[in-house]
Amino acid sequence: SSTANWELIKTKDFFEGKSSYYHQLQHLNNNKPDNSEFSDDFIKLLGMFLSEGTYLRNSRTKEPTGIRISQTNDHRGVKIMDSIKSIDLKHYVYNYDKFGRGKGDEHVWDTRDKDILNRILECGDSLATEKTIPQYVFTFSKRQFDILLESMIAGDGTHHKVKGHDVYYTTSSDMAKNLHTLLALNGYNSQVYVYDTIKYPGRFMRKDGKTNQTYQIFISKFGEQ
Repeated sequence: SSTANWELIKTKDFFEGKSSYYHQLQHLNNNKPDNSEFSDDFIKLLGMFLSEGTYLRNSRTKEPTGIRISQTNDHRGVKIMDSIKSIDLKHYVYNYDKFGRGKGDEHVWDTRDKDILNRILECGDSLATEKTIPQYVFTFSKRQFDILLESMIAGDGTHHKVKGHDVYYTTSSDMAKNLHTLLALNGYNSQVYVYDTIKYPGRFMRKDGKTNQTYQIFISKFGEQ
């Protein structure tokens, strides 16, 4: 356009000067059929593990023997976990009021199913900074991806009730990149932002005083290309 103020800048200057690393201009339509190897209940569990899960480990070898999901009463993830019927999950409830450690109950679900564990292991380490979305998710239909997305947002995301958009938060760069790609492949407009930990040092501070690089994946309510 003759009225646009275009200029060439160095790639280094762009990435150092912009809070958003990726601005999506178009999205695609996923026409894949459901991948029958993965049940809806497993996909829900996968989404919750990516956001709120950890591994159960052998006390001697430290090798993973199962997975654990934790949620407090007021989180949407409790309803998602309760909807899983086809997977054998042990459910525990701890009342933190008795110990003065918080309000309400914490719900914990465990499973040691080997087939489920082997698939979940493709998420990588259970540390939040190391988790990633498994490659088999790229074979999901849009319907299956939407189930996964709902579970992930229930665990580590927010929905803006007024403006209608969703935001997913992660400290894993691989998770942010894979989710952004999957959103584009499944018809969503989204952007990835890196949180300004220098300007807001206390927002995502860990118990040891360190601050992880935090990524926000903004998911627009608008579906137009």
